[in-house]
Amino acid sequence: MNKAFVREVDAPDPGCPQPRGCGATGQNVPLTALRAQLAPEDAARFPQGAFYCATPTCPVVFFDRYGALVEVAALRDVPYPKDPEGVVCACLSIRAAQIIDEARAGRRQLMRTLVEAGRSDSTRCVNTAVNGRPCEAEARRLFLQYFDSSPRA
Repeated sequence: MNKAFVREVDAPDPGCPQPRGCGATGQNVPLTALRAQLAPEDAARFPQGAFYCATPTCPVVFFDRYGALVEVAALRDVPYPKDPEGVVCACLSIRAAQIIDEARAGRRQLMRTLVEAGRSDSTRCVNTAVNGRPCEAEARRLFLQYFDSSPRA
């Protein structure tokens, strides 16, 4: 068979480097997100981009295929889930506690605002979120975990 028609297997995203990290598969992060989260000297360690470790208990936040890594202490503002009280939505500066409070109170307006903002300008998410992705999925998961749907008196 001609090799021109055989698909090469893509290399999997690397795992968070051990022994400091947890070994979890990283999420590819755009350079703009790295620059927004890190001091210039730390961001310069990742000229080809980096991967984000989303494991809450892991001290590693960013790493690359070549062994460079940055730990939580180097971040300007530690995000959720690395910090249970951290920012969930960097664009609107919405913290986990705000989402939890709204969910427990059975209010949905904060989530509506968050979803509308994310859909209207997702480039902000790429530039400000720690993982370079919109926060809607993580915010919804957190909201639903604590949502109280009981009728109000």
